[in-house]
Amino acid sequence: MKMVDSETHNGLFTWDNKRGGNSQVTSKLDTLLISEKLMLTNTEIYASVLPFGGSNHWPIQLEIKGIDAPKNRPFKFENI
Repeated sequence: MKMVDSETHNGLFTWDNKRGGNSQVTSKLDTLLISEKLMLTNTEIYASVLPFGGSNHWPIQLEIKGIDAPKNRPFKFENI
């Protein structure tokens, strides 16, 4: 199975060194791999970089539309 790096729609970088000015370094260190088979289906795949949360990495959110949820699957819960 071939994996493809999904491009993010709203950001080029997922990491920075938390320095300002000429000392600032940014890079795309974090990747989101999706199977090529999924990319070829009739689905809408949207990856976006979420707002900075205090770390030096920004999280990536993946949304996939067009995949049907399994039906007639019973809900199971164990009260432990």
